Amino acid sequence: MTGQEFKSAVTPLVRSGMSRLNTFFSTYCEKAGCTRLELQLLATLLQKEALPVGILGEMLGISRGNISALCKTLQKKKLVCRQRSEEDERVVVVRLSPSGKALCCSLEQEAAGAFNEVCSAQTEETLLQIVQALQKLDELLEEVNRHHQRALDPHDVHR
Repeated sequence: MTGQEFKSAVTPLVRSGMSRLNTFFSTYCEKAGCTRLELQLLATLLQKEALPVGILGEMLGISRGNISALCKTLQKKKLVCRQRSEEDERVVVVRLSPSGKALCCSLEQEAAGAFNEVCSAQTEETLLQIVQALQKLDELLEEVNRHHQRALDPHDVHR
């Protein structure tokens, strides 16, 4: 299979998978009264506890100005707390508020239930194959991105 054939086969599958996940999570966005991006930010904080605004923006691929505005919106909704770092006053650290944590835990539990219902009908081997294939795809796409970036960088000595 050529690279073009692979891209042509994989791209619609990835697009379809993302669309299905977006549809799935839109239900939870409605329940939470949040946008998809706000919910993604809350889920990230649930995993990481507390993060500086800049790091959070990098993780989500959001510019500094936009991530700050997003955090302020979530603070107004009483879902996150923002405070200056004790080590460096220039740094603002964001964490889930108690109500934000309760909301995320509730939504996560509900989503896990939906996945458990469907996944219980699959064999362990099938689920493991899916995870492994997605990991391989992720590695391959990371390599494609590195190669593409090198091709675009006129100062790259490895071309």
